[in-house]
Amino acid sequence: MTMDNKIISVLHKLVALTGIAFDEMAWEPIQEGGNNRLLKLKIDTAQFILKQYFISREENWDRLKNESLFLGYAQSCGTGVVPKLIWVDALNHFAVHEYIDGKKINPSDLDDDSIEQAISFIEVINQAQFRKTEKAKALSQASDACLSRAIHVKSIQKRLDRLMALAPCDALDKEAHGFVTKRLSPAFTNSMKSVELSNSETVLERSGQIISPSDFGFHNAIQRDDKRIFFIDFEYAGWDDPVKMICDFFCQPEIQVKEKYLKKVVNRFSRIVGEKSLEADVENLLPLYRIKWCCIILNVFDPLIKDRKRFASFDIDYREQQLTKAKDYFKEHYHGLC
Repeated sequence: MTMDNKIISVLHKLVALTGIAFDEMAWEPIQEGGNNRLLKLKIDTAQFILKQYFISREENWDRLKNESLFLGYAQSCGTGVVPKLIWVDALNHFAVHEYIDGKKINPSDLDDDSIEQAISFIEVINQAQFRKTEKAKALSQASDACLSRAIHVKSIQKRLDRLMALAPCDALDKEAHGFVTKRLSPAFTNSMKSVELSNSETVLERSGQIISPSDFGFHNAIQRDDKRIFFIDFEYAGWDDPVKMICDFFCQPEIQVKEKYLKKVVNRFSRIVGEKSLEADVENLLPLYRIKWCCIILNVFDPLIKDRKRFASFDIDYREQQLTKAKDYFKEHYHGLC
């Protein structure tokens, strides 16, 4: 069955599920998916999002199942700010989500209210009565979960090592490789001076973990005309260290959150897990997470991840664009090492 025929089949199943009477059906690609293919489906005036998930034999991660479980959990918490999961076709790795009518957020849109909405979303899905439910227990550890300081460090080091081990195929690959070895790796070594590792460190207990959307930030959000923010993209979600979620929230480069909000976020999320403060761990690990995000920006140079990005973006080569972005991000946060 061709891709077009699969989409038509999905549209007819949606009609059967929703009971919509129709005269016209249509679809169009959305060039915003970082890992998966996104299409907007139209049945007369009704609109939906069709997500086709990337599958790889080299990755042991079921994106469709993971996101579906998280959406079901978040909806059971009554958040009201995630898309409804309408239908899943596991055979073809499809899911149909509610279409949220709004706009992608710009950095200039961020204000105190935006930050409060993000914090409140995390607080709601981590209320004690919800964390104990069967739906919460069914959630896996988040992708790349870091449940000890050593695991945080190892995870970031692994990203660096993978990029340094790549054999350059052309001039652009060679330039990226030089940036990683001459800039990112030394910056990582320098940042490690403030991180103390202990052989006796224990793994974080479930009570100290947070239910995290993973890759949480305003780059994965849609703002409606009424200023209400909906959060999307939960394929890596699950139980994780709140420190990791906080660091990622402030480090993701697409729509950067100002560090003036850091103390507020740390204090509110510390309460969720009953910690006096997560501030010291966040302060020590944040510079390493800046390096991590430089590596994430450069994912397009990794053959495995390059395939995933091309799948999502319909075979567009973003290497030059991403290398420039990584250099700019590094210069902004590590200007003394440029």
